[in-house]
Amino acid sequence: MLNENLTDEHQFTPKVSTVNEFIEIAFDFGDPLEIIREVISNAYDARATLLKIYARVEDIDGEDTLILEFIDNGDGMSPDILENNFWDLGNSSAKKNPEKIGEKGHGTKIFLRSSKIFVQTVAEGIATESECLSPMSKLKKGVMHQPFIRKVVQHPMLEKGTYIRIEGYHNNQFSKFKQEIVADYIYWFTKMGSIEKEFGIVPRDFQVELQMLDAREPAMLNFGHRFAAENCNIDKLYADYGHSENAVDYFVKKYQISRSLKNHPHISYNMVIYYEGDKAKRIYNPCIRDRRVRNDVY
Repeated sequence: MLNENLTDEHQFTPKVSTVNEFIEIAFDFGDPLEIIREVISNAYDARATLLKIYARVEDIDGEDTLILEFIDNGDGMSPDILENNFWDLGNSSAKKNPEKIGEKGHGTKIFLRSSKIFVQTVAEGIATESECLSPMSKLKKGVMHQPFIRKVVQHPMLEKGTYIRIEGYHNNQFSKFKQEIVADYIYWFTKMGSIEKEFGIVPRDFQVELQMLDAREPAMLNFGHRFAAENCNIDKLYADYGHSENAVDYFVKKYQISRSLKNHPHISYNMVIYYEGDKAKRIYNPCIRDRRVRNDVY
């Protein structure tokens, strides 16, 4: 309630606690694997055709440290883009570009949940690198992290694109970074799981090379969500498996829907629905497959 004495009325500009906002945004990402989604979105927006994602453990100062490396062959970042889009909060050059995935300028803040961030990027022949030490430790002490940026000699292994190395991510939470878990996440929660091909849309060339902590060799993941092969001829299923639950377990039916919103008819959407029997989905999805199913089946 305003004071009756109008001379006490004043106008002011609300303040923002920068440190607290950076912490809040960084911790909005609850699942450690959301860093994978962010990197894939950024690489796709940068028109990369290949993104390499590696995880390993290194001994740093006598401690087993989770190392994540991301390498894409996209357009790279200029020094201004690196400073304003990657490090700043709320700045994004993609805000008015409907073709881009990222638009809020929040996503890269998930990198702050680490002990060290190193970035090298090449855009239009200009190589730039940036490093930030103990970002989350500083923020928790009420001090802003201060990354540095400098132009460097172009790295011979990076003709164009971006290399990111994250140390000590998410308090070295190793358990999530297994090959099957991350591959499944990629196809369910990132751009890689797009259903464009289901509607005859030819997607842009984009692949992910993935090697997590338990993988001896990298695996190449192709663009587009994985579905079981359609198998809805019930007579054939009964002939193959008999009149038993096995026939139903291998049933797969696909439905495609293309419609417009009722109250916004100018906005259309595509949707695909698969009815998949239990055995059918276990064959192609390694995260839920029955352990008794042989690995060479899929």
